[in-house]
Amino acid sequence: LYNFGLFPGMILVSNGGVAIGEVHRFRQIEKVLEILDQVEEYYGEGNPNNLYRRVEHEAELLNGEGFIACWVYEYVGPLEGAELLESGIW
Repeated sequence: LYNFGLFPGMILVSNGGVAIGEVHRFRQIEKVLEILDQVEEYYGEGNPNNLYRRVEHEAELLNGEGFIACWVYEYVGPLEGAELLESGIW
């Protein structure tokens, strides 16, 4: 997880650190993803203007209920000026 000042950026790597976040469930996920794609500057798979890419990833729930598949936005922009947050908390 990286700190860019006004926003965080997560990069998924095997054997990487931990990113602490929230998991939300929605009945109309397609509509929610349309809005989130705009907020996260995701314009579709492979678009060179993407700041993030949306990927399905497995998250561990801290309430002890195991793992859940969820959508996350992985940062794909430059890392210049970013601070690595080893704590995983932004």
